[in-house]
Amino acid sequence: MDEKSFYELYSKNADQKVAIASTTKIMTALVVLEEYHDKLNDIVTITYPMINIEGSDIQLRPGEKITVENLLKGLLIMSGNDTAYSLAAHFGGKDAFVQKMNEKAIFLGLKNTHYKDPAGLDDEGYSTARDLAVIATYAMRNQKFLEIVKTPETIITSEDGLVSHE
Repeated sequence: MDEKSFYELYSKNADQKVAIASTTKIMTALVVLEEYHDKLNDIVTITYPMINIEGSDIQLRPGEKITVENLLKGLLIMSGNDTAYSLAAHFGGKDAFVQKMNEKAIFLGLKNTHYKDPAGLDDEGYSTARDLAVIATYAMRNQKFLEIVKTPETIITSEDGLVSHE
């Protein structure tokens, strides 16, 4: 897909619905960056329910205080499911946050995308190659998103500097 025009350059099975797994995190980041762009310096206090999830994580700890921006880095650079759920909990809870994700999908004209959770763990969440191309192309227009995803690796620290995530 051409980044400027959104013109489709090539496709194969572009409208086949599939489980979207961790590509869900692109939309999680977009919702945070667009809906809460003025809250990137907010401090999130991590709780056990936020991080009591399966799969990939950055090993956040209960009681740890970490900025929204650092959670975004853990989400997009390290693919942390714990960061996805922490962001969703901080910004209204999982259900309200996922509703915002689905509203953003509708806003972008995505007819074959539906989110069930902020990390892509629920296989009932689905999208298509075409819709994912639109999401990715749109996301790359956001300067903060671009800045984070072009970072190959990072060390994320808690606000007090006592906890590091690599």
